[in-house]
Amino acid sequence: MWHGKVQGLAVGYIVEPVVLSHASSSYQVIGAEDCTTVFNIPNAVISVTNRHYRLPPTSTKPTSQMSRLPKAKLEKEDILTFALKPSELTWKWGYPDSKDISLFGDTAGSTPSGEGERQRCDRCKSIYTVSSDLAGKERECRHHYAKAKPVLGRGKIWRHECCDRQQYTEGCSYGYHVFRHNDDDKALAKREGYKSVKEYAEDGEKDKDWVDVVALDCEMIYTLAGLSLARVTIINTAEKVLLDEFVKPTQKVIDYNTNFSGITKSNLDGATLDLEGACAAVCKFIGPETIIVGHGLENDLRALRLFHDQFVDTSALFPHPRGLPRRRGLRQVVKEKLGYSIQDLQDKLGHNSVVDATAAVDLVRWNMLKRR
Repeated sequence: MWHGKVQGLAVGYIVEPVVLSHASSSYQVIGAEDCTTVFNIPNAVISVTNRHYRLPPTSTKPTSQMSRLPKAKLEKEDILTFALKPSELTWKWGYPDSKDISLFGDTAGSTPSGEGERQRCDRCKSIYTVSSDLAGKERECRHHYAKAKPVLGRGKIWRHECCDRQQYTEGCSYGYHVFRHNDDDKALAKREGYKSVKEYAEDGEKDKDWVDVVALDCEMIYTLAGLSLARVTIINTAEKVLLDEFVKPTQKVIDYNTNFSGITKSNLDGATLDLEGACAAVCKFIGPETIIVGHGLENDLRALRLFHDQFVDTSALFPHPRGLPRRRGLRQVVKEKLGYSIQDLQDKLGHNSVVDATAAVDLVRWNMLKRR
């Protein structure tokens, strides 16, 4: 719960002793129960410190930077011009296939936990046995938590943003092994089955307030079930927050993925919605005809285990110059088209689904104004 006062570092990370001795005089580090990944670089201290100021759920957007564009009204009829073709959602854009009965049939939800399975670590790529017993395993995975990118003025040298080391060097960070199923929908469905927006619409509840157009963004953490939903946000085209909830994981958390999700243990301690409850809450605003705006929405739909067929995906609006399957990142597109950096905001606030959803709406608005 957000109390408006910083009392310690909101972390999912432990700094190596050599760094901790340097940092402890300036920062109060919270207990190890809130930590899942170990870093040995000073940059981590900076990153962890900045994450104190992450936007709490139900808060509005953090700065007027998000309002630089004229707030042209986004009508459903205008946005339909940019919508993906339902017939292309699966084969072209990689969305879950609502016709695949194995995703919601008898086998759905049959294996909720990966305990005892052999999986490939999502970070260091080692094969390991998934286990809920984490004792003594906090340094088994050595990795770079940020991707390597080409450095301007240094020829073809690629360096990791997390530590400035060259690509293919030994990792700068330690932590537990973690795994994810990526776009393997059958594996995801065995953890928890899919359900369509239409099915939720047919439920008996009457307190639905469907919106013509919404923006959606989710944050994920690593659990015994793989990458799992931890936060879901919905805003309307006026950038008003309609829903912003933390989601209680059904399986043991292995890593809060804080550097990318902005999620910490304390955030989820007060969560009351499970995945099913989160989807039901989402579908109070999203009906069968609602258009969902977002970036790489196939990932959000997989996190929610949700089928739908009305999307404006900014990763398709602003495609990679080399074509599919490559996708441009949201941060890159926002910087290029809108002229501000969502990473600048997130350095202070932590990664935030409200910021990302708002950026997606701004990109659609920019695209619409450009075409007028």
